[in-house]
Amino acid sequence: MRLDRRTLLRGTGAAGLVLGLGAATAVGADRRSAGSGVTTDLTVAGGELYGSFTRFARLLAGELRGREAVGRVSVTSSAGSVANLALLRSGEADLALALADSLAGDPTGIAAVARLYQTTLHCLVRADSPIRSVVDLSGRTIAVGLPGSGTEETARRLLCPRVDLALRAATQTDGAIALAGGRVDAMLWWGGQPSPELASLSRTHPLRAIDLGDLVDAEVGAGSAYQSVRLPSDVWGQADDVRTAGVAVLLLCRTGLGDDAVRTVVDTLFTAKAQLVPQPSGGLQYLAPASLIDTFPADLHPAAVARYRQRHG
Repeated sequence: MRLDRRTLLRGTGAAGLVLGLGAATAVGADRRSAGSGVTTDLTVAGGELYGSFTRFARLLAGELRGREAVGRVSVTSSAGSVANLALLRSGEADLALALADSLAGDPTGIAAVARLYQTTLHCLVRADSPIRSVVDLSGRTIAVGLPGSGTEETARRLLCPRVDLALRAATQTDGAIALAGGRVDAMLWWGGQPSPELASLSRTHPLRAIDLGDLVDAEVGAGSAYQSVRLPSDVWGQADDVRTAGVAVLLLCRTGLGDDAVRTVVDTLFTAKAQLVPQPSGGLQYLAPASLIDTFPADLHPAAVARYRQRHG
């Protein structure tokens, strides 16, 4: 059977999601707060239409509907983290998800609401590929997400200064298909357990993660958003664990977002925690109470700081 995007999505049940979302999806909250105070309309920036960022953004928007201080809520898709930062700074989005390393260069105009979870970097090759190390990527082509994605930013920050390679723009699905078909040599992906698309693909086209430990070790330290983590061997069914990067996914807002709206978002993260975990969760630990305020390199919005203090004393 010919492997293409539609075939892969049909096998994971994601086709309906792609077709059902559209380029920008209104969550359609014409409801007003039950209170009589001023309400704020919110736009939440996610990511690729069928990706984890957009799935979380839609769940959050749904939970915010009708809450105090919130008016209409809509979700907009984007290329990912870097594009979302631009949407916040331009005022086209009020809330957005982003990888912490995308923000590391310039947090201007951005405040944090919460740390959502930690995600892991997978540098994937075909299981039968001769690529065994970062050095072997030299002269190769790697799929890195769309222009404006956090994955592309990670590639430019972590790989490009050290390895001479070509970056290929592609969605996660298209990148995976290109890897399986030999049109690229590797792909970068941030996640936990393999996404449904990658899991489906790897059953017919086995994949393997390569070790990025030396690159990560060179970056980890004061002022770095990266953590050094191990990717267990059973994630991709390979012989050994590999070292790689972990990074926080943050819920951010524009600095001018009103205090009432920010407090409502923080409250929603606590009261609707179970409803805010996308399914499948990919083994990611969403909204761990102990790390909600760990939003480096972004400073928490002052209203978020106050609300966390009220909740925790």
